[in-house]
Amino acid sequence: MGFDAVDDGSLHESWRQQPGSPLYCTDLLATEVRQHLASLGITCTPEQHTQFTTNQAASEKQLLAQGVKL
Repeated sequence: MGFDAVDDGSLHESWRQQPGSPLYCTDLLATEVRQHLASLGITCTPEQHTQFTTNQAASEKQLLAQGVKL
């Protein structure tokens, strides 16, 4: 199919692919995914959480402006 599997770690670490994170709904090479995962760390900081929720809100606002129903 053309996709490489990348181990994101445990369920506890799955926050790194939540909506608003740099990896959510992206088309990256496996090496780029691994780099992003490493840069995010293992524990979500309050600053990361705030940034991710801000990113997701902006994304939803853009979709609504385009007429996409959420």
